[in-house]
Amino acid sequence: MASILPDSMPIVFIASFPAGAYQTNCYLVAAAEGGQAVVIDAGMDAAAGVRRGLDQYGLRLAGVLATHGHVDHIADAAQLADAAGVELWINPADRPLLSHPGLALNRDARTMLRQARMETLPEPRRVHEIDVTQAFEIGGVTFEPIAAPGHTPGSTLFALPGERVLFSGDVIFAGTIGRMDLPMGDTSTMQATLRRLVGELDPDLDVLPGHGPATTWGGELANNPYLSAQFLSADFLEDSI
Repeated sequence: MASILPDSMPIVFIASFPAGAYQTNCYLVAAAEGGQAVVIDAGMDAAAGVRRGLDQYGLRLAGVLATHGHVDHIADAAQLADAAGVELWINPADRPLLSHPGLALNRDARTMLRQARMETLPEPRRVHEIDVTQAFEIGGVTFEPIAAPGHTPGSTLFALPGERVLFSGDVIFAGTIGRMDLPMGDTSTMQATLRRLVGELDPDLDVLPGHGPATTWGGELANNPYLSAQFLSADFLEDSI
C-alpha cells in the first residue's frame, strides 16, 4: 500500500491499493500516521492489503466506510469490521447488498458469485446507516456525505470538509462515469445526480475514484463527456461503461 498524497493534497493521511479482480481502489484515511484509520471500500481480496497497510503505517482500524454496496466494494468489509469490533458505514438504500450482492449484478456476475460461493454474505455485526444530510466523524476524520444515486440507489460521495478531496466511488472516474445498466442502476437518476454535482462541487477538488487513477473535478468538468450538456440533457444513453 502506498501513500497517495502529492503536495497539493490535504494534511490527512491517505493511502490506497487496487484489490481483487476488478482492481477496486481501497483507501486508508487517517488524521495522521500512527493513529486511527478508516477503510473506504473494502472489496474483494482487500482484507490482507488493509492489514498490511495498517501495520505499515502504525494504524488501528476505527471503521469501514462503503461508497456503495456492489460486491467489489464490500466483499471484505464484514471480515475487517467484525475482527476489529467496529462499524460498517453505508447508505441504507444499499444495505441489502451487504448480504445479497446478486441483487445489483447481471447474470454473468451472479454466476461468478455462485461459483465462488458468495451468493450470500454475512452482514457485519455492527452496521451504521448513513444520514446523507449530516457530516459524521470516524477515528478523528470528518466525512461529508453527498447522495449520488444512479449507479446504485445508495451511491454516496464522501468529501473531507476543509480539504480538497472527494471519494467518488463508482459515480465519477477519470474521463467517464459508473455504469447504469446493472440491476438497481438508473440512467435518468444518474443524470440528475450529475447535473446537481456539476452545479455544486468545487472545481479544485481532487477526486479519488473507486477504480482507476485519481483526477480533479475541474479536469472532469472540462474533459469528461458524461458531464457535458449534451449527455446531461439526453433522455437515455446505453453506452456507459
